[in-house]
Amino acid sequence: MDENQPKVFGIMGYPLAHSLSPLLHNRIYEAMGQKAVYKKFETRNPKACLDQIKALGVKGLCVTIPYKERVLSYLDTLHPSALEIGAVNTILNQEGRLVGYNTDGPGALRAIKEVMDLKGSSCLVVGAGGAARAIAISLRKEGARLYITNRSPENGLRLARDVQGTYLGLEALKGMELDLVVQATSLGMYPNMDAWPFDPEILKAKMVMEVIYNPLETKFLRRAKELGAKVILGYKMFVYQAMLQIRLFWGQDPPLELMEGITQEALLHHESPK
Repeated sequence: MDENQPKVFGIMGYPLAHSLSPLLHNRIYEAMGQKAVYKKFETRNPKACLDQIKALGVKGLCVTIPYKERVLSYLDTLHPSALEIGAVNTILNQEGRLVGYNTDGPGALRAIKEVMDLKGSSCLVVGAGGAARAIAISLRKEGARLYITNRSPENGLRLARDVQGTYLGLEALKGMELDLVVQATSLGMYPNMDAWPFDPEILKAKMVMEVIYNPLETKFLRRAKELGAKVILGYKMFVYQAMLQIRLFWGQDPPLELMEGITQEALLHHESPK
């Protein structure tokens, strides 16, 4: 690639209408003085997309739903952060070799540990996809007692087994008292904002965290607040995991306060780039 040309980064997933990553990354690269552009790679064929990434010389890629687990077999190697979790949300193109990383777990942990101590806490993770897996493994390492619930019992049971947790169906959640509930599915994400995995009224949670950041406050979080729970907005995890991705891409830390400001402003003004 011509050194005078901007370096190319991007995000791969489907759909991507909800994603604020291009807005955030492009603004931050500019603030960092980097000559680069961040694009959307919306695809239904992740393998073909990764072949294209190599051919185009794209330097780095963020991976979102539904490909965080599916891309594993298409990469040349996995960093321990991705190998342990079994999911990838960041790919570096190292001279044609695609290396997978995961920043979801550390990003979520930073958001949670700002407001509570996890050791010995009772935590329910809702979902069993890539983000749920990353968060569950991170919570377990912090000494939390883990419970998993999921629409597909098979996938939920598998995750519960992998993290030495307990799988519970919705019926078993009724009346349960928990220190933390992490909503780690895509239900409620823009534009399907009326969806949720269940009414949080069925249990008693002190703290509820959302991984969805668009909209700023999901139906699930609003209901949890009405019931008296403290909440962690999804944009917190989004910003923290993005900070770690940018550190991987550029080898330096981005301006975190600016990242938070850009994200909050975009979400408050309902900016959902197409």
